[in-house]
Amino acid sequence: MVQVAVICEGQTESRFVLDVLGPYLSVRGIGATAMLIETSRQHAGGSLSGQRVVRFIRNLQRRWSRAYITTLFDMYGLPSDFPGVVDSSERTDPLQVSQFIQERLKDAVLAEDWRYTRRFIPYIQPYEFEALLFSDVGKFNELEPRWRTYLSELEEIRNRSASPEHINGGRNSHPSAQLLRLLRPRYRKATDGPSLAARIGIDCIRAQCHHFNAWLQSLENLQPLR
Repeated sequence: MVQVAVICEGQTESRFVLDVLGPYLSVRGIGATAMLIETSRQHAGGSLSGQRVVRFIRNLQRRWSRAYITTLFDMYGLPSDFPGVVDSSERTDPLQVSQFIQERLKDAVLAEDWRYTRRFIPYIQPYEFEALLFSDVGKFNELEPRWRTYLSELEEIRNRSASPEHINGGRNSHPSAQLLRLLRPRYRKATDGPSLAARIGIDCIRAQCHHFNAWLQSLENLQPLR
């Protein structure tokens, strides 16, 4: 079985990998392990400074010699010192921006140690994990019946953009901000997000989110390391 370590931005992404993406990949011969970057002795996840991320990936590649390494980071909120963020400012399409940042992140990691070229598959989600949940907004009602009131507004948010991954990345209009503003009872990222993704299903998400689909295709094409 192909082994893949998925370095996650936070608890939401980690639980998504453990509960939803991991089982999906497992039946395809891929074992996915979710990991968080330690930011202190008591905390892990978040604080994705470029230096911290590159150092963590470098050290993990040296320890895990039989595993591929990938990332699951939100494009929204990446700091200016993260590889590619500043130089991507002239691009407007979020899928192109994510692709550019992925390439610069890979360059930064390989500059640390070029021997791991084929083992590192960077992934940046445009604009963030919650974009995936707009692949089928009808599932919100299944998770929380009281959210039925907001289905038309959720559909409007989705229909204003070319795809779920194009939903605006502004400070007050990125996907999770819109869910937090709109939904009552309040949307809980770490629990509701993965639960909604499970109800929507990976295949539905792949059909709607082309950047996400391309990432999964790259993982499905991996061969066991020797």
